[in-house]
Amino acid sequence: MWAMTQFDLDCCGLFGPDDYRTQKQPYYFPPDVPISCCPNYDPNRSDFVQEKERMHCKTKKIYYKDGCKDEVLLVFSETATLVLTVNVALIIAKILLVILAFALAKQMKTIDFLVCHK
Repeated sequence: MWAMTQFDLDCCGLFGPDDYRTQKQPYYFPPDVPISCCPNYDPNRSDFVQEKERMHCKTKKIYYKDGCKDEVLLVFSETATLVLTVNVALIIAKILLVILAFALAKQMKTIDFLVCHK
């Protein structure tokens, strides 16, 4: 899931590619980024080809430099806003339907009363 998130949002790690750096690894070596951090990632290719591409990406330092945190929060915020908007619209529609049902029921009782007293 995280690999697809990085691939879809063109980002690497939560805060950046250094999230994949081990503590003992010297800073002049590139972090051990996954293939999903690389622009040439294709989930439909074989693992062997992906690993070769990952090593090339890592060695040349052509992986995404930005972290995913801001992008994920933006997508979450937009989705939450959409869900909230749809729910409010559904609640309003239900309230209107209840009012309409009461109005129809009252009208039916009036018609029923008139028919019975003729």
